[in-house]
Amino acid sequence: MTGSTIKKYYLLILLAASGTAVFSNTPLKDPLIPEGEEIRYRVSGDDGTISLVQRVDTVVQDDGSSWYRITTNSPLQDGEIDIARDSLVPYRSYSVTKSGRTDFISSSEIRSVPPLANDEIFLVDFSSLSHVLRGYPFDSHETLHLVFPNTPDDSDRKNPVSFRIRYVKKESISLGEETFTAHKLQLNVKMSGGMAMFSGMVPKTYFWYSEDQPHYLLKYEGSSGSGGNDKIVMEFESYRTGR
Repeated sequence: MTGSTIKKYYLLILLAASGTAVFSNTPLKDPLIPEGEEIRYRVSGDDGTISLVQRVDTVVQDDGSSWYRITTNSPLQDGEIDIARDSLVPYRSYSVTKSGRTDFISSSEIRSVPPLANDEIFLVDFSSLSHVLRGYPFDSHETLHLVFPNTPDDSDRKNPVSFRIRYVKKESISLGEETFTAHKLQLNVKMSGGMAMFSGMVPKTYFWYSEDQPHYLLKYEGSSGSGGNDKIVMEFESYRTGR
C-alpha cells in the first residue's frame, strides 16, 4: 500500500533477497493490532481518486510464533505482507499490480536478519514501511534508520543513500467530518557522492498515525511510486474490527 508509493528507483538501489526471517533486535513495539482489523482509505492523485481496503489477521506459525498478515486491495494493486509480532520484522511481501497492460506480480522474502543497532529498522522492501511504523516508539521520539537486505554494514553512516524516520510532532488533523490527534513522522532520504544529483527528485514523505494503540495510519502524503514526481495523498475513511 503506502510502501508501494515510494519511488521505484529506491527499490532498484536496495533490492531485497529471498528466504525466511528470524528474530532480530528492534526499537519497535508490537502495536497490538486487533484480530480482523479493517481500514478503508481514500487515495487521491493526479489520475483521480480510488478506494483502498486494508485488513489485518493474526497467523500462528508451526513453531508457535505469532505474525500479522496484512492484506491490501484496491483497483490498482493487491498486496499481502507477513510481519513477526515479537520483532515487527516483515519477512515476506507479495503484490499484484493491475494498472499496466498486464498484471505484474512482485514478491520479496528474506533468509535471515543481520545484527542491528538499537536505532535501526529492518525491511524487506518499502511496501512494509507504513505497517511497521505502527510500532514506532512514539513516546521517545527517536530517529530510526532503515536497513535493507543489501544495505552494506555502515557503522559510520556513510552510505551514499540512506533512509531514516524522524518524529515531527503531535498535531490535530481533520479527515472528513472527524478530527484526530496524530503523531506525524517523516521519511528522510540522504544522498551523497554520485547519488547526490538525485536528491532534488525525492519528494517529501509524511505519515500520520493515531495517538493511541493500535496506532493505525490516518494519512500518508508522498510519492505515488509511478515514477517522476507524482504525489498522492491517502486518507483514513473508516475503521472496524472482527470478522
